Amino acid sequence: MTTLDLQAILDRADAATEGPWRTEPSKYVRQRYVVQTDTRRTIWHATNDVFEAIDAEFIAAARTDVPLLVARVRELEAVPRVLDPRKLSAEEIEAALDALPGRAVVTCNAFDEPGVWIRTRPQEWHGSGLVHARTSRYLARYCAPLQVIR
Repeated sequence: MTTLDLQAILDRADAATEGPWRTEPSKYVRQRYVVQTDTRRTIWHATNDVFEAIDAEFIAAARTDVPLLVARVRELEAVPRVLDPRKLSAEEIEAALDALPGRAVVTCNAFDEPGVWIRTRPQEWHGSGLVHARTSRYLARYCAPLQVIR
């Protein structure tokens, strides 16, 4: 995977006309405008038959989606990949687990609860071979160190 230059991506988004953007039909068949929502200033006019309305909608949505995606990537990158109780408190490990996205996967080699854990709901984890779920707090206190897989 290529390393992303998140600041360059954000700089390009910030340099573009302020959003949000939306699409509007053109007076010509199969053509769309992408306009700035407040001023109706034209950002892009799809004049080629190749472009569909869905393409214009994607371009319009990208104006607000890109900064949100950059913020989410930065948030996820801030979560340590190894949650080690020698370096983090139980509260920090619990907060890191809660910050992971749904269906996140962690592994644990602790004696009490070894195995693979999958986040099924906020603050709820299911371990391999276990019937009952465990909380983020439980994993932070009894299963660390944890390796974040995804």
